[in-house]
Amino acid sequence: MTAMVLRARSGPGRLLALLGAALAVGAFTESAAAQQKAAQYEVSVWEIRATRDNDKISKELRTLAAELKKRYKYTGYTLVKKSAGSAKEGGAFSASLSGGYRAKVTPLAREGQRITLKVQVAKPDDKKAPGVNTTFKIDRGAVQLAAGLGKYGGSDDVMIVGVSAR
Repeated sequence: MTAMVLRARSGPGRLLALLGAALAVGAFTESAAAQQKAAQYEVSVWEIRATRDNDKISKELRTLAAELKKRYKYTGYTLVKKSAGSAKEGGAFSASLSGGYRAKVTPLAREGQRITLKVQVAKPDDKKAPGVNTTFKIDRGAVQLAAGLGKYGGSDDVMIVGVSAR
């Protein structure tokens, strides 16, 4: 486009060349804005309490009940907390969990309807406490169960952490 502008110094040819250059810049700007918007993710961190003391399942967890029972072998599951926020690709969303734990979810890439996430769950004040540091791909909007860790206040109940992203 620049070569056309330099050759067409006057008349209708220059006007067309300038118009073409302006349209190209506008298309590039819209494309960059679309890419920047696409790099924004809505992230959720689910704190789930698993118990053997009852068989109650929070209504928000009913779609996950079979997977929870299969993976963790508990009978009851309660959604303690769901934290939601946004993060840019390569940026992190953090959420506080019970018992001093902290979850950090970093969206790394999007390939169609699949999202690659790095998930870290740790207890910053206790380096010996169990934690998670993993990367996986999930379907957009699906909940991935990432960890079963930490006991709740002297009971045999455990914390399970799930994550999702859009």
